[in-house]
Amino acid sequence: SNIDPMYQFSLDSYLADFHVNIANSHLLDRNSDSDSQSSAEIRVKSIIEHHTIETFKSICIALFENDKMLFALQLCCNVMLEERKLSSAELDFICYGSINSSENNSLHKPSVKLNWMEEKAISSLPELQHVIHDIIQNIEEDQDSWREWYSSESPETHDLPVSCISEVQRLCMIRALRFDRFTNCTKILVKKHLGEAFVLSHPFDLFQACKKSTSSIPLLMILSPGVDTVSQVIQVADAHSKKLIQVALGQGQGASAIKVIKEASVSGDWVFIANCHLIPTWINDELEAVIA
Repeated sequence: SNIDPMYQFSLDSYLADFHVNIANSHLLDRNSDSDSQSSAEIRVKSIIEHHTIETFKSICIALFENDKMLFALQLCCNVMLEERKLSSAELDFICYGSINSSENNSLHKPSVKLNWMEEKAISSLPELQHVIHDIIQNIEEDQDSWREWYSSESPETHDLPVSCISEVQRLCMIRALRFDRFTNCTKILVKKHLGEAFVLSHPFDLFQACKKSTSSIPLLMILSPGVDTVSQVIQVADAHSKKLIQVALGQGQGASAIKVIKEASVSGDWVFIANCHLIPTWINDELEAVIA
């Protein structure tokens, strides 16, 4: 219920992508000398990898640019949980950080002053202690090295004063002590565990988006003020040799739009409906009924 309606994806939409992605996943090399069991394992791995990246791209079409890396991190964490490379405590810290529990602060707060560290970072140390054991003691015993790491421009890549720290633990550490570099550290983690394709920017491609559209699944474009996509839609329609009929919604235009859609369903033409925000209930009621 806390998810913005624009970011709510239906199960039917996912299942449609699921079947398409399995069909389009890379086939096994017919010349492979591997036995049937290893061939099955390779096939399963191929399906999982292809479906994961295609699902990510599909979802990103509907995400704002600032939210794409957050989704990539969520996907990465789910994969790592399944592979037992991420603990529930680490996931909780990545999501919520320090809860500033007074009980935890009294039990694990630093015994010496850390004047070079911000108070907010210091208050996060007791919770961080549950994820990285003895981290407070290590900082207290080697303040010079930790001060150098803490003050560096890129702590996500700077050598840590402590060994045996996993990428996830480093992310937790950045989350607690240098939150300004959290996104950068997230990209490193996602790139290593999912691949570079999950951290690259994927500009909106209307031609690719149209591949997911059918006669019963229209494309809904939410635009920023001043953005006009009519020319792009016309290009896509021309590429598919389709006639594009444009209808602008307004007072009393709902019935006219329905009539045009019904006629286009017979002729095979495309219909571009503008200003849908003026009659939001029309989409849920009349449009869904006519394309069902």
